[in-house]
Amino acid sequence: MAECPSNTTDLLLMKNNLNSLGKKIFTRYTQLRYLDISSCNISAIDKSAFEKLTLLTELNLFDNPMKTFQGNIFAPLDDLQVLHISHDLLSTYPREAWSDVLNLTKVFTYGGPSNKSFAGIFSVPLLHMSVTYA
Repeated sequence: MAECPSNTTDLLLMKNNLNSLGKKIFTRYTQLRYLDISSCNISAIDKSAFEKLTLLTELNLFDNPMKTFQGNIFAPLDDLQVLHISHDLLSTYPREAWSDVLNLTKVFTYGGPSNKSFAGIFSVPLLHMSVTYA
């Protein structure tokens, strides 16, 4: 990633063996709008890994072996609108933390039930959001 210009807006890292995301991994990419870190074997994300990505609008975390979140990692993502995430990982995100993601409009979940089990979380603070299950 060090070879990418600091003004990169779309970063496609899928299928890389990143293992974990430290707190300084994306600090130079403050212009990112789209980040795909799907299938990267990520087992942990530092709670401040995304803190410099304030312009990010879409994040793809699908197909990583993470089991739980350590804190509210999405709080700095003021412009986040679209999130791709596994159902199991989504279910571990702190329920009260979703109110910090005010612009989120679409959540795509994978590998879980299609019974709209997160509708209660998203329906009140995020009135214009759709949750899609695959």
